[in-house]
Amino acid sequence: MSSQPELHFGRFRLLPARRLLMADEQPVKLGSRAFDLLCALVQQRDRVLTKQQLLDAVWPNQVVEEANLAVQVLALRKILGPGAIATQAGRGYRFAWPATERLEADLDRVQPRRPPTNLPGRVETLLGRASEHTALQAMLVTGAHVTLVGSGGVGKTHLAQHVAHSLLNRFAEGVWWVELAPLSDPALVASAVARVLHTSATAERTAEAAVAARLGSGPTLLVLDNAEHVLDGVAPLVTLLRQQAPQATLLVTSQEPLRTRGEKVMRLSPLSLPVDDSLQSAELSGAVALFTARAQAVQAVFRLDQDTRAAVVDICRKLDGIALALEMAAARLPLLGLDGVRQRLDERFQVLTQHDRASLPRPRSRRAALEWSHGLRVPVEQVFLRHMAVFGGGFTLDAAQWVAKDVQTDSSSVIHLLGGLVDKSLVVRDDAPFPRYRLLETTRLYGLEQLSAAGELALALERHARAMDNLLKVPRPDARRWRTPPAPQAVLGAEVDNARAALGWAIGCNDEGLVISLAAGCSHVFLSAGLNAEYLARVLPLRARLTPTHEPAAAGLFWARIALACSRNAHPAGLEAALNAASIYRALGDAERLYDALTWAIAIGARQSPEQPLQALVDEALALEQADWPPAARSSLQWAIHRWLQLQGLPQQALRCAEAQAELLAQEGSWITHVAWGANVADCELALGNTQRAERLARAALDALEEQGIDENIVGHVMDVLMISLTLQGRQQEAVAVGRRARRLLDREGDDLRLLDTLAMNATTGARWLAAAQVAGHADACVVQRGESRWPAGQARRAQLQAKLLAELSSADLQVHLKRGADISRDQAFALAFGDKEPG
Repeated sequence: MSSQPELHFGRFRLLPARRLLMADEQPVKLGSRAFDLLCALVQQRDRVLTKQQLLDAVWPNQVVEEANLAVQVLALRKILGPGAIATQAGRGYRFAWPATERLEADLDRVQPRRPPTNLPGRVETLLGRASEHTALQAMLVTGAHVTLVGSGGVGKTHLAQHVAHSLLNRFAEGVWWVELAPLSDPALVASAVARVLHTSATAERTAEAAVAARLGSGPTLLVLDNAEHVLDGVAPLVTLLRQQAPQATLLVTSQEPLRTRGEKVMRLSPLSLPVDDSLQSAELSGAVALFTARAQAVQAVFRLDQDTRAAVVDICRKLDGIALALEMAAARLPLLGLDGVRQRLDERFQVLTQHDRASLPRPRSRRAALEWSHGLRVPVEQVFLRHMAVFGGGFTLDAAQWVAKDVQTDSSSVIHLLGGLVDKSLVVRDDAPFPRYRLLETTRLYGLEQLSAAGELALALERHARAMDNLLKVPRPDARRWRTPPAPQAVLGAEVDNARAALGWAIGCNDEGLVISLAAGCSHVFLSAGLNAEYLARVLPLRARLTPTHEPAAAGLFWARIALACSRNAHPAGLEAALNAASIYRALGDAERLYDALTWAIAIGARQSPEQPLQALVDEALALEQADWPPAARSSLQWAIHRWLQLQGLPQQALRCAEAQAELLAQEGSWITHVAWGANVADCELALGNTQRAERLARAALDALEEQGIDENIVGHVMDVLMISLTLQGRQQEAVAVGRRARRLLDREGDDLRLLDTLAMNATTGARWLAAAQVAGHADACVVQRGESRWPAGQARRAQLQAKLLAELSSADLQVHLKRGADISRDQAFALAFGDKEPG
């Protein structure tokens, strides 16, 4: 055992000797500089450390800029939370949380590195399901597709989570959980799965194909939970995955089987009930075990003994061993007591069913439990609960306050109501990485029924749409704030289901102002969730609904958000949107937003064609720019002009703009600074023939980004430049390895096509001439389809590739294979490019 103390603060454990940070007993990915900074701050938490002291501690004997320190502080705040590190203006930083020291535990306390997963770190103990756990685990080990079938509330999700955790180390490519309950449209199933797998549909590839490609990379377990209401979307997806991703294992939970070929069905019955009235029989019952555990969670003195046995057994039998109903009943013990719960069940069932228990079907008993629990609420709780049912995928406190406003309550009382419902297990609170609330799905569906019966559904849906519109607006009138999200990225990304529902409802109403406002605001949600293609598919058709009667500022924002989304993947609609936004802001005299719109127009136009008349836009933007504007804002124009100059074949001038962009970003202390050096500056160096300098810049950028834990689509652009530099130096295997990593990052935004030209060149190095020709043909077709133009340096490399191919293939054969490549799918093109398959 090491004698060096470990430090505990909140849910974190810092082990300096092992250079390890744990959160909830799971290792946290942290760069070496960030780790050294954290150690310095925590170990000297009793005082403020100056910036120079921290620079000396983290970068000993090195001369570095203060911006590097700011970047590392930002990385730590993302992991620990914003309140952990306090900034002392003009002095430095101080660790603000209390911490305690203990001797470090033995090394075996540290969890080994696990395959990737989105499973929750902890799951409540599984009770009464030991045999089912063993059986389901065995079926998944030997079968490609298992559907766990049972009635609502029986415990399918809980069992599936436990089994998924137990099998995690068997699947090298991870275990992924997809919650389907919030979906109302079967057509969205594949998109929901793609989002969890960090991939997405593009103009060239469906969401189904994206999922199949991602799951085909190696052994993976995919769990689709609560599938019964979207079976028309789940069944065909499962069939496709069985064919195209045979390494993937699929677990589906549903109230009925999918009835697909090769499906193995495991039916989950309610928890076992006592076979007689004895205490021994009760102790062996799964239903009693669950009720007892939940009762003890809310009433620590509760015990199952001869005095409580009869009431507990009666409750379990009346609720037919349904896990959800048992948990609801146990939650009422502090208020009603054991006998009170038992009596209320008797009264409620008699009123609702007019049947004896023997004739009560299980689904009806679950509903009866819901109605019983609802009936125990005071009227204001009932109204509030059913209005919360309009939220799909959960909601924030602010959203709840908006929807509940003027519905027999006021915003100030929502916190009290919400807290009470959380305590009563009718609302679930999720704390990581931010507070969020959700209704159990059975409760939510019941609440929607109650809304409809009360004649309040239309009002609630409108309030929901307006709540989302309000939450997605920036709260203060700052002209530059439209580019700043109204909430952190993780908060926005969780609102995808609510954004879909709100926008869908607004499109069907006659309030054109709300439609246009939501279309602009929802971009924050979809772009934060990496669903750029879906956002454009939803909002581009709304362009026809924009009329001269719309408020100019709202119309400008609508066009500006579309332009921003189009800039992510060079969608052809982007230039028109940016020019429309510029025209509106020009008329309004809004210089700052006009500047931004011109920036998007230049950047998008530069990617489409060298013939675009962009000089006037560049001159106008430069004339507008003010020296006191934020450096990050001014850096965007340098980035756009750099692209424009590259397209004109002026790499030296483009290099100066790229360097200016990087220097402006450095003033902000942003991690994007590294991307600017490693992608834009390095790309200009490539155009000038400086391949080794380009490689050094790209590698330095990737090292810095990896140290900070940055793993985003934009990092793939740096890898693209590195791959080109390696290819031009003849280092084929290194280039292909980088290309594989780059594709995983670029695939989500559909920007991975940029890799194909270089990979085709690599294929010629290995004398894979037919594969090179087909990959080049696919790249050519995509460039034409997307309305883009290759930059001069790219054109030169493409011409060099053409010459190599013509030296080995006849002109006729080359045309055949170029055409064949144009007709294959993107995934097939990459399989050829990486050498994973041979050309047909």
